[in-house]
Amino acid sequence: VVLLAGAPPPSQTEISRAFADQPVLTIGDTPGFADAGGIIGFTWEQQKLRFEINIDAAHRARLRLRSQLLNLARRLIRTPSTPHSPHTPHSP
Repeated sequence: VVLLAGAPPPSQTEISRAFADQPVLTIGDTPGFADAGGIIGFTWEQQKLRFEINIDAAHRARLRLRSQLLNLARRLIRTPSTPHSPHTPHSP
């Protein structure tokens, strides 16, 4: 697990890309972190802490995320070519 909290956005993106193909769970707190290739990105929405999950990044890192976690995510990010499995439910 690599938690990239408080680092400037360019650093978080660069660091998450360095771990892209390794079995490392990357977590960041800058806007767009999950869109930029991080696995879990925290975001504030209406004064509540939420998170987004990048399914493609988790797949590349060979990580399996439990359906309970996926169901709690505000948004699941994937490209149309990402295969669906029981561990990656369709995004809303």
